[in-house]
Order: sequence, then C-alpha cells, then structure tokens
Amino acid sequence: MNDLLQLQIPFILWLQSLNPALDALVNAVNFLQTEEFFLVALPIVWWCVNKRIGASLAILFLSSDFLVRYLKSVTGMPRPYQFDPRVRILDPQTDSAFPSAGALDTTLFWGYLALQLRRRALWAWAVVAIILVALARVYLGAHFPTDVIAGLLFGAVILAIVGGGSVIERIAAAPRVAQWLAALAWPLVLAVALLSPETAIPLGALLGFNIGLLIETRFVRFDPRGAWWRQIAKIVIGLAVGLGLRLALKPLLPSGDLFAFVRYAVIGLWMGAGAPWVFVMAKLAGKEQPSSR
Repeated sequence: MNDLLQLQIPFILWLQSLNPALDALVNAVNFLQTEEFFLVALPIVWWCVNKRIGASLAILFLSSDFLVRYLKSVTGMPRPYQFDPRVRILDPQTDSAFPSAGALDTTLFWGYLALQLRRRALWAWAVVAIILVALARVYLGAHFPTDVIAGLLFGAVILAIVGGGSVIERIAAAPRVAQWLAALAWPLVLAVALLSPETAIPLGALLGFNIGLLIETRFVRFDPRGAWWRQIAKIVIGLAVGLGLRLALKPLLPSGDLFAFVRYAVIGLWMGAGAPWVFVMAKLAGKEQPSSR
C-alpha cells in the first residue's frame, strides 16, 4: 500500500507546483464539497425547486455521506501531507483520507439532480463540478488520486442503483406505521452501533429530516412553487434559522458525538418540517392539494 501511495506523490507535487496563484481559485472550488455548501444547497432544492426530488436527494445524500464517513473510519488511510512532508498542507483534516467524501458527495448531489431534472446545462455543470472538486481535493493535499477515484466510483455506483428513481415515492407507498418505524429505526440503530465524530452529523441530520418529512407530508403539505421574491424570502428565513441553530446549539450542548447527533437532528427537523410550516404560516408558500401529489 505504501508503494501505491508513493507512486502518487509526484503527481500531487506537480499539481501543487503549477502556480501558487491558483490557491484562492482552488479553495473557492473546494467550497462546493463542504458541509456549509450542502447545508445551504439541500434545503433550497427541497424548499424551492421540487419536493419529491429535494426530499429524495436529502435522504440519499445523508445516507451515503454516513456510509463514506464510516468507511473512512475503518480504512484509516493517511492524508498525502501526513505521508510525505513535501506536500503542502492547504486543507488540514483530522480524519482518514480514503475514500474521498467530497468526491462522493459532489458526484451524488449534482449527478442526482442531473438525472432527475434531465437538462443539458445541468449535466454539463455536473460533469464540470465533479471534475473540478476531484482535482481540488488532490491539489489541496487532502487526498491521493486513489481516494478521489474511489469516492467518484462509490457515488457513480449509488447513482446507478437508485439515481433514476424516487426514494420518496417508495416511502409514500408504505403503510404509515412502517414509514415512522423506518424514519426512526434506521438512523437510531446506526447511531447506537456506529456513532463517531465522523458519522454523528449525517445520522443526526437524517433522523431529524426523516421525522420532519413525515410531519410535513401529514400536516403541512407546502407548495415549493412561488414568486421570485417569496422564494428569496423562504431561503433567507429558512437558512438564517438553520444556520442560527447550528451556531447557537453548539455552545449550549456538551461536547461529544451524542450531542452533535442531537444538534443536527434539530437542524434536520427544522429543514424538513419547521421551515415549511413557517413558510405556509407567513404566506410565503401555499399548500398543496391532495390531488397534486
């Protein structure tokens, strides 16, 4: 394994030597795979673009993010700068390098949207974004090329299996008791067995969003369509509260994996049900009629 990693060091060093002026541009590209980006992007799809696609994407994304972060904790592979001191440390990380969560998350997010919306421009952007993020992760010294390739392949496999279908339609077809059992049991069982600093965030957010989705489907039923100014107001209000919860709950809750899990469960619940309810109450969103589902 060390021989394989050593073979990749010259490429990383070459990439980092191209031009130091690229650092700022690469860091901007790197934002596309950060927690902050997806904390903004996933709710926007759910609140403003398409409920079926948004909810399916959120569940698929959070489940896959948990999987890749669990794999990282099992593999325990070093970062390039930990393996070779010549590699510049441009994005310091504390977890394992293999596989690349950023590559998987980017592939899954943009790939699923492209598969569902079927627009050429979105397909073109998905390809560009995935390639740029993959190169950025290597340029920043955070990953070996094999880490990134593995993340891309995992994302592609997941998309090949479920990318063309709707997770939400399958959930809606199940009995209501089964829906609640699945929403609660799936993330809770995984949390009891595999909770760690890496998995607490996706599992907590998944639990909160699952519960929120079932509440929204039963009692809120908001319509994501609306005038442009309503859409902007929804995004501003929804994200302001969501990001506020993220910042406010951190000092209020004790440190530890369990409380990180609880913190993100609250955020997921807000994104799934709290914000849509506020949108309807504030007349920023209408209510879907049962026949429109």
